Amino acid sequence: MTGNGLLVQGRDAIAKLLPSDQRVKVAIERRPSVRAYDGVASVMFPWRSDDSARHGIVTLVAVQRGSSWLIDRLQNTDGE
Repeated sequence: MTGNGLLVQGRDAIAKLLPSDQRVKVAIERRPSVRAYDGVASVMFPWRSDDSARHGIVTLVAVQRGSSWLIDRLQNTDGE
């Protein structure tokens, strides 16, 4: 969900939100914190852009479907 209330699903749809010349690679800064309970997990990790201009924390909820884990909810909080 964007700040304007638009629901965006999937990698391709999310990638279309920015022109290709504005896309910046990001790196996870340290090992994610994971808490799993009966097929549901909460995950948090800090990230930083390769040019160090942006950083933040990703918080997500994942659900287990068979042998796979799928992201159910994801929130990015930009750093100051």
